Amino acid sequence: MSINRILIAGGGTLGTQSALQFALKGKNVTIYTHGAEAINRTKTRLDRFAEVYKSATNYEPEAIDKAVENIRFTDKIETGIPSADLIFECLPEDKSLKHEFFTDIAKQIKTTTIVATNSSTFLPSYFTDCFSDPSIFVAVHFANEIWVRNVAEIMPHPDTSSDVVAEMETFTKEVGLNPVKLNREHPGYLLNSVLIPFIRSGLTLATNKVAEPQSIDTVWETVMGSEGPFHTIDIIGLRTVYAVLSAEAKHGVPDSKELADFIFKNYLEKGRLGIENGKGFYDYQ
Repeated sequence: MSINRILIAGGGTLGTQSALQFALKGKNVTIYTHGAEAINRTKTRLDRFAEVYKSATNYEPEAIDKAVENIRFTDKIETGIPSADLIFECLPEDKSLKHEFFTDIAKQIKTTTIVATNSSTFLPSYFTDCFSDPSIFVAVHFANEIWVRNVAEIMPHPDTSSDVVAEMETFTKEVGLNPVKLNREHPGYLLNSVLIPFIRSGLTLATNKVAEPQSIDTVWETVMGSEGPFHTIDIIGLRTVYAVLSAEAKHGVPDSKELADFIFKNYLEKGRLGIENGKGFYDYQ
């Protein structure tokens, strides 16, 4: 099977970036989100990412404009399901929301459709009970700034078909990503399993008033030559990091609630979301 028609559920940061990346590689893309207002926000976000692609990649501006033009939008999920080869879920990190979504679409999908989740925090096996045939379901995780951090972590659950994994490896290569297959389920995939402890360490220093976020970043970036924890959070998005820490807090992970509260009270509550809206721990032009 060749994956050509993709229905993306969710028009947030990763959903929009994925749509543009897929469309640039010639895929037929539809974004589903709730209502006209949400569609307009997604279109604005897509236009912003198109400008980033023009300045930060080697794609021709005309090709980027054409890809944006070819992306379709709907607020009626049932219109995109029958023709979809792949349904790619990029909804907010809310387990009940995702569970309801998968349960709804499972009643409508064709037998050859693959369903993938881009969840940062939930294992695919959390949702297998939504499907009469869970072999079609897999987790495929992208990092923010997909045009440069172009890795696709493919995480099957125990009943995921080997054919589905192979199809996703082929598809991610076709859309310009480097597929990395996990041998089994693991919370946080590979990237976040290494990244979250790094972020937690920076947040712990800031929460305990050992140093300001900018000072912590300066030390790391000067010595190590890569983004510090707070620049990294801005890239990922504060809402995503907050969701990860909140999920950890619900599972009793020590200090997670305090770190989540630090992000919420000092940044999210003030509308500072990260690079996606131009202000997080840092202000961006």
